[in-house]
Amino acid sequence: MSANTTAPVVKEHGWCSCLPNVRASGEHIESIAKKNDFATAHTVYGKFDINELEKFLSSKDSEFYFCGPAGIATAAWKK
Repeated sequence: MSANTTAPVVKEHGWCSCLPNVRASGEHIESIAKKNDFATAHTVYGKFDINELEKFLSSKDSEFYFCGPAGIATAAWKK
C-alpha cells in the first residue's frame, strides 16, 4: 500500500468453513473502526460475493487487499 494514497483501502479476510466461529483479528479490526472516523468494519458470512462487497464501498477507486486461503484470493481476483 502506498503511504501517500488517498484512495479508500479495503481489506477482505476470508476463513475456511472448518472454523466457522473464528474471525481472525475481527475484534481488533472492529475496535480500530470504533476509534477512528476514517475506518469502518463489516462482517459478512458465506462465500465471497463482489456484489456484497460493493454495498460497503465508498468508492470503486480503492486499494484492495485479500487475505485468506488461496481460493478466496483467486475468486476475488477473477471478479
